[in-house]
Amino acid sequence: MYIALCLAWIVTPEGTDQLVQGQYYADTCALARNCCYLYYYDSRSRQIEKHMPGRAAGLATYEKLAIINQNGIVGLRIFE
Repeated sequence: MYIALCLAWIVTPEGTDQLVQGQYYADTCALARNCCYLYYYDSRSRQIEKHMPGRAAGLATYEKLAIINQNGIVGLRIFE
């Protein structure tokens, strides 16, 4: 059985100043959306969504390789 360790959150220096020890932070809270990089993965450990502070989500769709990549700035890009 293969278990991949995937990066989930990166907190910016501005975000670390706002953290409170022992507090739980959901990925939908203002701190997470404005001060953190958030990464989501599918069951095969492939990155499917990426949130950057203050930006729209970046999405990826896979078949065998990454074929569709979209972010809030550029829009939709297709790779073959």
